[in-house]
Amino acid sequence: MEEKKKKLAFVVVRYGLEVNGGAELHCRQLSEKLSSFYDIEIITTKAVSHYTWANEYSNDCEEINGIIVRRFSVDSERNTLESSRLYELIMESDVHHTIEDEEKWIKAQGPYSSSMLKFIAEHRDDYDIFLFMTYLHAPTYFGLPLVKEKAILIPTAHDEPALYFRAFRNLFNIPSGIFYNTVAEKKLVNRVTRNVNIHSNGGYGGTGVEIDKPELPGVFREEQGLDDYIIFVGRIEEGKGCDILFRYFLRYLEETGRDLRLVLAGKPHMAIPEDNRIISLGFVDDEVKARAIYDSRVVVIPSEYESLSMVLLEAMHLSVPVLVNGRCEVLKEHCIQSNGGLYFYNYREFSKMLDYLLDNAKVSEKMGLKGEEYVEDHYKWDDIVNRLSEMIECVSGGNVSSFELGMEDEINIEQIISDIKIKNMLNDIDERYKEEAVERFYDIGLDDFYNEKRKNEIFEKMLRLYRNSEMVPVTDGNILRKIRNGLFSCFGRLFFKKQDKYNRLVLEMINQILQEKMTKEEIR
Repeated sequence: MEEKKKKLAFVVVRYGLEVNGGAELHCRQLSEKLSSFYDIEIITTKAVSHYTWANEYSNDCEEINGIIVRRFSVDSERNTLESSRLYELIMESDVHHTIEDEEKWIKAQGPYSSSMLKFIAEHRDDYDIFLFMTYLHAPTYFGLPLVKEKAILIPTAHDEPALYFRAFRNLFNIPSGIFYNTVAEKKLVNRVTRNVNIHSNGGYGGTGVEIDKPELPGVFREEQGLDDYIIFVGRIEEGKGCDILFRYFLRYLEETGRDLRLVLAGKPHMAIPEDNRIISLGFVDDEVKARAIYDSRVVVIPSEYESLSMVLLEAMHLSVPVLVNGRCEVLKEHCIQSNGGLYFYNYREFSKMLDYLLDNAKVSEKMGLKGEEYVEDHYKWDDIVNRLSEMIECVSGGNVSSFELGMEDEINIEQIISDIKIKNMLNDIDERYKEEAVERFYDIGLDDFYNEKRKNEIFEKMLRLYRNSEMVPVTDGNILRKIRNGLFSCFGRLFFKKQDKYNRLVLEMINQILQEKMTKEEIR
C-alpha cells in the first residue's frame, strides 16, 4: 500500500501566474518542485498588486499547475499614508514605542486578512507543515504563531530597519525551523535576533536556476541594433535602486564619453529618464530575458535590499559578470564566494568597477565562468529540494532538539568584540562616524542634491520634523526615509538604542552640510 504523502501549506502574500518575481515566484517554484513528494496547498490572498493589496482574484479556490490555491480577501487596501505615518512614529520614538505600535504598522502595511488567519487556526490539524514565505508581512507575522510547532519560516530577510523591530526579533525565535536563502542572510538574522538555537539549514537554500542558455550569441544585439550595453532586470523602482542607477549611469557617460547603452527589462514603477541611451523593453518573457542577459557586457544590480537575487543567479548561470551594490551583504557575498562579479558603494566605485569590467574582456570572461561554476555547485534544484525536504521531515517528526550551525565560524570572536564596542560607542560618537554618515547621504542616492535650493528645502523640512515632530509630504518623507536608512546602514542596531542621541547627531550633520554648502566640484 502506497504511503500517504505529507500535506504542506505554503503561506504567502500573493500567488499566481501573473505574479512573476520575488518571494512569490520563489514560492511557486518551490511548491511545484515539492509537489512530486508532498501534497501541496497554497494559502494566500486575492491581491495581485503589492502596492494596493486590492482584491483582484474572484475565486476562493483554484488549481494552478496541479496545486490547490486557497485565496482569502484582504480586509482593506493598503493605506500608504497611514503606513508611513506609523513607520515614522516608530522610527522617531524608539525607546518609547511598544511592540503593539510595531504590530499596528505591520497590519497597516498589509496585506492583512482576518479570514486567512481564521482558516489557519481552524485547519491547523489538516496540514503536517506550514511554510511561511517572507518574514515582513502580516500573513507571516500573525499566522506563524498560530502553528509555530509545525512552522518553517523562509524569511527572505535583508539588513533593513524593520528587521531590528522587537516584534520581528521575537518572530524569528518561535518557528520550528528556518530555511535561509544564503549564508549571509543566516549570519545576519542570527546576529540581530540571537536565534542560533532555532533549527536551520546551513544557509544554502534559495532557488534553482531554470533559465536556458541561448544557443547562439549576438541574437539580441542584432534584434535591437545594439553594440555595447549593460542591463538591469527586474521591477524598475526606487526600492530596487533604479534611481541611483540612472544617475550613476548618465553621469558615467558624461564623464567618460563611452558609447554604451543601459537596457532595462522589467515593468516600470517610476519615471525613466528620457534619454536614447537608456532603452526600456518593459516586461519580457524568459526567452527574451535570457538572450538580453547573455549578450550584455555586465548585469547591474543596484538594490541595497536583496535576500537572494534570482537575477544574479541567472546572470552567473549565463556566464555574465555582475556589478552589485556592496551595501547588500547577500549580493556582495555572492560576488566574493564566486569570484563572479564586483561591487560598489558609491558613484566613484561604480565608475571604476564598470571601467574595469568593460576594459578587461578576458578577466570579465573568467568572472562569468566562475559565476557559472558557483551556481552549478550551490543552486541546483535537486540539491535545494533535498535540503528543504530534510527540514520538513525533521520538523514534522519533532526532531529539532539539535540544530545545525552550518558555518564553522558561527561563534565569531571578532563579532563579539565588535558588539561590545558598539554598546560602548553610544557615549562617544566621534568625528569619524559623523564624517562617514555625511558621506553616506551622498552615497545612498542623494548626490543629485547639487541643486542648493532643493537641498536646503529638504533639510529645512527635516529640521522642522525633528524639532517639532511635524509630518512632511509623502515625497519628502520618502527622501527622509532614505536618509534615515543611510544612517541605519552606517550605525546598524545602534540607531535604535538611544534615539535622542541620534536626533542630535542628525541635526549636527544637517547643519554641517548646510554650512559647508557642498558643491558638485567639492563632492567630486
